[in-house]
Amino acid sequence: MDVTTGLWIKRHSQFEPHGSTPRNRPYSPRGPDSSDTLHLILFTEKPIVQLRAAVCVKILLVDDSKAILHENERALHKAGYVVLCAEDGISALDMALAQKPDLILLDMILPKLSGPEVLQHLKQDAATTDIPVVVLSSLTGKNREKLIAAGAEEYVEKNSLISPTGTNLLPKLLEDIICRINRKRGISFRDTPTTI
Repeated sequence: MDVTTGLWIKRHSQFEPHGSTPRNRPYSPRGPDSSDTLHLILFTEKPIVQLRAAVCVKILLVDDSKAILHENERALHKAGYVVLCAEDGISALDMALAQKPDLILLDMILPKLSGPEVLQHLKQDAATTDIPVVVLSSLTGKNREKLIAAGAEEYVEKNSLISPTGTNLLPKLLEDIICRINRKRGISFRDTPTTI
């Protein structure tokens, strides 16, 4: 949440930004003379977002590659998301039921239960069916339509997550995906949980 505040000085009904000198009057470093009255006014100019309790988006990140899991977890934490991690399909289902994340980022090749099987279980269980699932996979996009039809919101190839300069693009990509998901579900931008 960011609220811009300003400090203004009032001199004889004239408002001027703090640090500026009154119009048509010489500035005196000694302060106001007896004819001047100073009033400090702290005010809120314009809230950038509506004031409310801070709510963060909670993401369940599921990947069996520890290197990829830790890199994506670090990037998402840095962007202000709350991140839960699972390294196999069974743990992913358990965490989804227990933690009720706002979004699941799901790899396709997982031990114990594959990504498509996890997706199927999530969409068949009334407790998790409404949790949006974004597939992150190193497989080509030829499976995209099949996974979207099975209930995934989006399909993202892992090789598109790192820029040529080495920056992790996942947080920016997620902003766009979350906005699309919310528009599809009729949720106003103002009602969207934000990152801190």
